[in-house]
Amino acid sequence: MSKIIFVQRESEDRLGVMILSSYLKSKGCDSEIVIDPYKKIK
Repeated sequence: MSKIIFVQRESEDRLGVMILSSYLKSKGCDSEIVIDPYKKIK
């Protein structure tokens, strides 16, 4: 089982990523959405 991690900024379209991740989950692929991990560094 492969794991896909989406990295997205706050301003990006969250709905599209959620649809994509639920589609991948239905195909048996585990996915995770990370919201802007670089924000903590700045």
